Amino acid sequence: LVMNKKLILVFILLLLASAIHPTDISENSPLLKIQQGPIYWSQSFSDVYRVLRMNLKDPEPPFVTRYVVPGPSFKKEIYLWDTAFIAQVWKWKDLEIAQEIFMPLFHSAKNGMIPHSIYQTKDSQPPLLSWSILRIYELNQDRDYLEKVYPYLKDYNAWLYRARRMDNGLFFWDNRFESGMDNSPRFTNRSASKKIPMHKISAIDLCSYMVVDNLSLSQISEVLGKTEDAKEYRKNAEEL
Repeated sequence: LVMNKKLILVFILLLLASAIHPTDISENSPLLKIQQGPIYWSQSFSDVYRVLRMNLKDPEPPFVTRYVVPGPSFKKEIYLWDTAFIAQVWKWKDLEIAQEIFMPLFHSAKNGMIPHSIYQTKDSQPPLLSWSILRIYELNQDRDYLEKVYPYLKDYNAWLYRARRMDNGLFFWDNRFESGMDNSPRFTNRSASKKIPMHKISAIDLCSYMVVDNLSLSQISEVLGKTEDAKEYRKNAEEL
């Protein structure tokens, strides 16, 4: 019942977005054709791209490129793994935007660390950038873009090994918000009055993300002709 209420709420929000921005969707947006099933499925699918456009922002200080936010209520709040997922939707409509929206994240990097968001700079988020960018490359074969972003991806991976690796070779989250599972029972009780020491927990999800990050970087390295890097990333993935 709770899930049904959530789905209904999402559907209502999509319809509202359609009413507010009825012409935002262009001819090159993906379409869903339904032979059997409710007609509103196709409309709701199209409305995804209207909502997507609402959350795309033009360059404004401190950002020199376009950027994306998770929803209309977020003001200049760019989130790391949200952007990785949002780019996977944009790539079917506009590959240039799908690539461009990563740049504010890279421009905010310090000593290799890419922050959680512009307002949460002391921790990071699930490392899905290499995976997302590789998926986009598979569509457009834009080697020049890989050349441009590879140093950021490489430095971020190195930072994770420096800052989030335990003595046993596994990885930990710095805090529950960094994991993306803010209210997970493995980190805290329901009221968040009791918190488990995160640095003592080998996080299977982060370790899995690191396997994906290493494998993605290995493939990107191969495309760029960086064979030694590719071997190192494959080795790191196999170790995990």
